Amino acid sequence: MFAADRTNIHPLGTTNISFVNGTQASLLDSISDLKVLSTDNGFISKSSSSASSLTDLTVSQQSSHFSVGEYGIENTTYSLKDYNTNAIVSSDDDDLTGTSGNDTLEGGSGDDILLGLSGDDILFGGDGDDRLDGYATSGIEYDTLVGGAGSDTFVIGGDWGVSYQDFGYATITDWDFQTDFIEAVGDASQYTLVSEDWSGSSALDTAIYFGDDLICVVEDSTNVNFDRDFIFV
Repeated sequence: MFAADRTNIHPLGTTNISFVNGTQASLLDSISDLKVLSTDNGFISKSSSSASSLTDLTVSQQSSHFSVGEYGIENTTYSLKDYNTNAIVSSDDDDLTGTSGNDTLEGGSGDDILLGLSGDDILFGGDGDDRLDGYATSGIEYDTLVGGAGSDTFVIGGDWGVSYQDFGYATITDWDFQTDFIEAVGDASQYTLVSEDWSGSSALDTAIYFGDDLICVVEDSTNVNFDRDFIFV
């Protein structure tokens, strides 16, 4: 979005022109009124553009090298947190819990329990026998569950009821019918398995419906059945 040398200020308009140490470069068409100030001790930039481009965003750099932790946000309406995920990574046998935002949880090695909570979360179990539950017990979510190696359990319901009702659903991306399980509430008579094409490759997926409500997609596999694969609680 911006460029500067270490000593000069370059006002940049909508003409898609910027300079990197005197060299012309291109800018996004949506950015206007961009100014960059760079000195030996700091970096400050500010852009004014559309709301979808995070208006009035200010980022500050206090050292000679960029660090994610040194960025600040001026505009409280369009927060970077709404657009970026919070990565939580661990190893060994761990319980990892997300936030109210969009999280990425990575269990690494070991037998892990991953709880995404609110937001559209991505859960990676990694090696080991993992338990992946992306849902926060209520609300609209589109979670992605990746078990990894080992025998993994994908949770789509529990003592709070059936997850992903009305809107939203979970996507299981690496289903292995030989080792993995799906944990749901109730019994098989309340659910339907339908071969449909939702995501992934051109291979058919298994859509899991609670009544007529889609709650989960098992991507690129139709090898799912109630007797072998489901744990009802």
